[in-house]
Amino acid sequence: MFNQLFSSDIRKKILQSTTGRKLILKLTSGVTDEYKLLSFSRSFDSEFYLRQYPDVAEANVDPLIHFIQFGCEELRNPNDWFDTRRFIENNQIDDRFKNALLHYLILGGTLNASKKNAYEVWVDRYDTLTEENINRMKVRINQLGYQPLISVLMPVYNTNLKFLRKAIDSVKNKIYTNRKICIADDNSSDSKIKPFLEEYAKNDDRIKLIFRSENGHISEASNSALTICSGEFIALLDHDDELAIEALYMVVESLNEDKSADILFSDEDKITEDNRRFDPYFKSDWNKDLFYGHNCISHLGVYRTSLIKDIGGFRQGYEGSQDYDLALRCVENINDQNRIVHIPHILYHWRAIEGSTSLHIGEKNYAVNAGLKSLNSHLARINANASAEVVYGSQYRVKWNLDKVRPLVSIIIPFKDQVELLEVCLEGILNRTNYQN
Repeated sequence: MFNQLFSSDIRKKILQSTTGRKLILKLTSGVTDEYKLLSFSRSFDSEFYLRQYPDVAEANVDPLIHFIQFGCEELRNPNDWFDTRRFIENNQIDDRFKNALLHYLILGGTLNASKKNAYEVWVDRYDTLTEENINRMKVRINQLGYQPLISVLMPVYNTNLKFLRKAIDSVKNKIYTNRKICIADDNSSDSKIKPFLEEYAKNDDRIKLIFRSENGHISEASNSALTICSGEFIALLDHDDELAIEALYMVVESLNEDKSADILFSDEDKITEDNRRFDPYFKSDWNKDLFYGHNCISHLGVYRTSLIKDIGGFRQGYEGSQDYDLALRCVENINDQNRIVHIPHILYHWRAIEGSTSLHIGEKNYAVNAGLKSLNSHLARINANASAEVVYGSQYRVKWNLDKVRPLVSIIIPFKDQVELLEVCLEGILNRTNYQN
């Protein structure tokens, strides 16, 4: 059978592999059932599969049977090292095998680690925690003198249960445990939402729920969640996004370095429906001019609770950019801008699904318009002689009106030897600008 199935080159390759020899033993013994082959190879990780795909766990079926019948076709991964989608994209699957993993075990193929994009390579090298890393963080937490309670605020409305589960679990599975999850359901019409949340809360007393009797949209839902928040800080989490496992720990580390911080914000990236990370945003430290161009606080944003309550929480009429409006009002109430702290780690994964602003804010024009309204409202409150406009489809530009007395601008030009270049430079400054001072 072995000789009939495979060419001499392939047979040689298989025989050089320990796994291949074991599989051949099964093949030549007449045991060709795919289930037994994958079980024998120990390449399928049942615990990983159930943890990665809660819907399979809920169905209470054998995870390997599910993978064979549905999982591979749905591009699910059988373990933490085999990427089914990437393997299929980069290998011609032999039609004698029912799934990509079986093809790899018998015929081999490119796992394509070298063909990952630059960000995926970066994640593997620098942003994937080992068990040792996690244990060190847990030890470090016990050494921290300041361990404030953090309430994670989450408004919910008709959320896909798969993503809602991932969002909640991403908080429950955090290294830092002095936290609460404060969830406000905005009168979801999906009858599955309420029992789903109640079941979660029943098993974890750190999950607080409030169910609104009428739909008020995200600002009102967020304010409802705010009423059940406690502790010194509030972290904002959308109902289908995820926090990194070290997110709250990194926040508390930063607070131990500077207990006066009123706002903390981290770097962020996006995550696909099948949990592939992409499009990172590595942010600068606090930069107010950049903040006026777009909401660079965004995710993960953590605010001192008293600050949010002092400004009255979220405002109706700014839905789509309610977080930006909240941040603008908080920023204008912080006298010392050093109390706005950037955490240079990717702590938030923004879910990219069809129609989401995470794919492109232009997906929802009302969000861009609400952000512009928020920014102009802020400029008016601080009596700035300025107005904002939308540029490049989704960014903002603040146009400052100059006083009658124009400020003097001094221009420094480093120069050596190249007179012709200096001449062009001076010509431009003297004759091609209309600012006289």
